[in-house]
Amino acid sequence: MIVLWILRGLVAALFLMVSSMKLTRHPHMVESFELFGYSYRVAQFTVAVEIPAALLLIAGFWWPWCAVAGALLVLPTMIGAAVTNLRFKGPAEVLLTLAVIAVLAAVVIVQWGG
Repeated sequence: MIVLWILRGLVAALFLMVSSMKLTRHPHMVESFELFGYSYRVAQFTVAVEIPAALLLIAGFWWPWCAVAGALLVLPTMIGAAVTNLRFKGPAEVLLTLAVIAVLAAVVIVQWGG
């Protein structure tokens, strides 16, 4: 249980960090979205999903249903990122990270249901 809490906190922190990079138009983020052929509006949309997901994951420490809601937002986001990574033959370690986050989101959802 404690390990899951720690991992949930790390995922929330990761989403907040990546979202801040997108919001500030960090050169790496701009370059990545251009490489994928996506408008930067896609980055703005992902921020609109990632920040609430991260905040819900954090709120889930007090209210478990919030963690489930955050995980339900995280899961499709990670699937979309994985599809993009596969489509553009991105680094394997990125795909592994996305898979780990998706599995963690699924565990949070299943754990709450059990």
